[in-house]
Amino acid sequence: MLKKIIFHTGIKNSTLITEKEYKNLLESIRIIISIAEKNSIIPLLENTYEKTDFFEKIIKDTEISFCLDIGHINCFSKESIDKWLSIMAKRIEHVHLHDNDGSGDQHAQLGSGNIQFDKILNFVINNNIDITLETDFNDYEINKNFIGKFIKNK
Repeated sequence: MLKKIIFHTGIKNSTLITEKEYKNLLESIRIIISIAEKNSIIPLLENTYEKTDFFEKIIKDTEISFCLDIGHINCFSKESIDKWLSIMAKRIEHVHLHDNDGSGDQHAQLGSGNIQFDKILNFVINNNIDITLETDFNDYEINKNFIGKFIKNK
C-alpha cells in the first residue's frame, strides 16, 4: 500500500503572495518532496483558497502531485472543475469528496449541496484515482449510495 501525506500551502489569498513568500513555499515543497521520497511516501499538495493560475505556477516550478479537494473548489475558488482538471489532471493522485452550497467549507454529504459530481466522478473512475470521503461518518451509507447510483448509470 502506498503511503501518502497531504498538505496545504497555508496561503489564504494566492493573489497577494509576494515573490519572497512564493520562493519560500517552493523551497518548502522541495524539502517535503525530498524527505517524503526518502521514506517511500508520496507528498500531495491540496488546494484550499488558491486559484488555478497559482497551481499552474506550482506545476511549472515543482514536481509535486496533488490532492484535489472538490468542496474547496466550490466554496473558495468558484472556477469550474473543467478548468481545474485541464490544469492539474496529470498530477492528481488523490481526490477529497464532500459537498457544500458554495457559502462555506461544510463537508456535507454528497448530493446535499450544489456541486455537480459527474465530471469529477468520471475522472476518478476513468483514472483509478484514490478518494477520501470528507464527510461525517454517519453519512457513509448515503455517500456510498450516491456514488453507487452514479456508477450504475454510467
